[in-house]
Amino acid sequence: MVLVMVCLLGVSLLSATVLRLAVAQQRQLELELRHLQAEWLAEAALERAAAMLHRDPAWRGDEWLLPADLIAGGGVVETRLEPASGPGSGWQVAVAASVPADDPGRARVTRRILIPGRAAHSAEDSR
Repeated sequence: MVLVMVCLLGVSLLSATVLRLAVAQQRQLELELRHLQAEWLAEAALERAAAMLHRDPAWRGDEWLLPADLIAGGGVVETRLEPASGPGSGWQVAVAASVPADDPGRARVTRRILIPGRAAHSAEDSR
C-alpha cells in the first residue's frame, strides 16, 4: 500500500511539472506571437507612411487603433514624421507598434527610417 502511494505521489509530481512546463511554453509562444504581430504592424506603418507622404505632403502621422477582433487584445500603432536634419534630406519617420495596446506584458516594436526627397517645408517656405 505504501509503495502504491509513493508511486502515485511520484506520478502526481511528474504530472505537475509537465503541466507547469506546458503553461510556460504556451506563455512564451503568446509573447512571440505578440512580438511578431508588432513587428509586422511596424513594417506596415513604415510602408503606409511613405505612401501617405507621397499622396499628401502635409501628412504628419497618425495613430491606428486595432480592435481586439483583428488582433488578440487589440493593438495600437503610432506614426510620426519630422523633418530630417540637413537641407533637402527628407523626412524622419518613427513608428511604434504595441500588441496588445495597454497590457503591461505587451510587445512593443519601434522603427525609424529616413524617407529621402525634398526638404520638409513649412507653409511659409512654399510661398
